[in-house]
Amino acid sequence: MKKTIFTGIKDEDWTLIQRKTGITKTSVRRWKAGKPIKKRYFETIAECLKIDVKEVENYNKELLRKQGRIKVCDNCKKEYEARFYRTKACSAICRNKLIPKSEFKLKMDMHFKKDFIDALDKDETRSLIRSETDKFLNNGSKIKKLKAEEAYFTFDSMSWDLP
Repeated sequence: MKKTIFTGIKDEDWTLIQRKTGITKTSVRRWKAGKPIKKRYFETIAECLKIDVKEVENYNKELLRKQGRIKVCDNCKKEYEARFYRTKACSAICRNKLIPKSEFKLKMDMHFKKDFIDALDKDETRSLIRSETDKFLNNGSKIKKLKAEEAYFTFDSMSWDLP
């Protein structure tokens, strides 16, 4: 296992780092556990530990690499720190270049079939419905008649206010 910059630090040094950076104990605990550090704390931590700022930066980059958050931009091939796992571009400009312009102009090519089943003549359809209803009633089933009610959400009573 590789030696980290925070190994061998006493509790007094942690409290000194906490006071100088103005952060909470929770952040210090997270750093001890191996979580990434924000850039604004690099210099203060380097001063407290009496090490070079580059060491703190390298340590942080190493942690981000382990998490898979340092990626290469698909467009400009530059290395960047991704906030989310699904990020593929380093900036909005590169993101827009990755999206093909034609994608938004595509129209759906829809072809509807005129007949979904073999079309029957009007009289044939009526006779088919009548025979199926007779079979339904002959099998002992009953048709219930619903109470007459006012129909809601129909266009029968709709009017347009035209000028």
